Amino acid sequence: MKLYWNSDAGAWESLVRECPGVTVFHRGAWLSAVARAREARFEGAICEFASDQLAFVPLIARHRFGGLSSTANSGAEPGFLGYGGLLSTAPLSAAQI
Repeated sequence: MKLYWNSDAGAWESLVRECPGVTVFHRGAWLSAVARAREARFEGAICEFASDQLAFVPLIARHRFGGLSSTANSGAEPGFLGYGGLLSTAPLSAAQI
C-alpha cells in the first residue's frame, strides 16, 4: 500500500467525485470550509492498494507551535459537522481497512 497526502481541495474533489457513497461531507468545498472555521487546513490521505484500488480519508489538520504540536480529525469523528469518513473506489476487504 502507498500513502499520499493531498491538501488541494480541487484535486481531492476530482478523485472522490465518482466514488460510490460520496456525500457532501466528502467534498473539497465542505472540507475547506470546515478547516477555515477551525483555523486549520484540509489534508486528505489517499491510500493506493496493490490492486490499484483507492481509499480516501478526509482530515482536518491543525498545526501549532511551529509544527511541534499537530492534531488531525477525520470526518467520522463526533462534532465534525457531518459524516465524511473513509471512502473508496470499490468495497474494501477487512484486511484493507
